[in-house]
This record gives sequence, structure tokens and C-alpha cells, in this order.
Amino acid sequence: LICLLVACNGSYKKSKQLRFQQDSAMVLQFIRKGDSIYAQKANFSTFSKSIELYDSASQIAQQTADTNLMATAILAKGRAYDAMNSNPQKTIDYYSQAAALFATIPHQKIKALYIKHLVAHGYDKVRDSGNCVKILKELYNEILPIPDRINVKMRFMVEMGLISTVVK
Repeated sequence: LICLLVACNGSYKKSKQLRFQQDSAMVLQFIRKGDSIYAQKANFSTFSKSIELYDSASQIAQQTADTNLMATAILAKGRAYDAMNSNPQKTIDYYSQAAALFATIPHQKIKALYIKHLVAHGYDKVRDSGNCVKILKELYNEILPIPDRINVKMRFMVEMGLISTVVK
């Protein structure tokens, strides 16, 4: 009986791992397809179609409970809303969610900071200088302890400076 239980448990783990790999591949496939449509930037319907694909990716990512997959799908939706420029609050919400998720993943701190800078940019676009300054201050405080050898690789620092200048 014990041998049978051990054998079944091994099969279950392999099945679960295979399912995760398939779901992960599907999430990335939806994102790539959405990106290819998004890249056309032809009209509102191309952005809408890309968002539909990103939504599908997001739903599957939620089922996997993989933080990286969820953050990647949410970031893609944020990019599409940002490009459409029709619902800036959704842009800010998706970027905020993606930044928070990436911040919890080891070795993704710089990516999380980059996305958080996009949140500040989102607030700047809607002329919400209060929230923009708040996010920029948080970013500066998070970046300050990072060694200079890493800071020089953060290419978005110039953009943060420009946003800071705009909001004074």
C-alpha cells in the first residue's frame, strides 16, 4: 500500500508540473500574440484585441499562482492601456499591481522599480502631481541604498528626472 501511495504521489507531482509548464507556455503565447497585435498600434481595435489576449494570459496565470507569470500578464495589460490613453486609472492600477508583484520576486527589484516609475509617469499624464510626487519620493528612497554600479544600469533614472522637473 505504501509503495502504491508513493508511486501515485510521484505521478501526481509529475502531472502537476506538466500542467504548470503547459499553462506557463500558454500564458507566454497569449502575451506574445497580444504584443504582436499591440505593436501594430494601428487603431483602438488593435489595443482592444491585445487586451483580450492579455486578459486570457492573466486568467491562466492566476490559476498557476505563479507571481512572475501574473506580474508579466498584468504589466502587458498596463502597457496596452497606457498606449490607448483612454483609461489612465487602469494604466496606473495595472502598473501598480505589476510593480508590487515584481517587488516580491527575488532578483526582480530593478524591474519593479522601473514599473513603479511608470506609475509615476501615469500620474504625471493625468496631471495628478500629488500622487506623482509621492511615487517619485518612494522611488528615490528605494533607489538611494542601491550601489552606484547598479544605479548606472537603471536607464529610467533620466525619465524620473524629467518627470520630477515637470511636477516641480
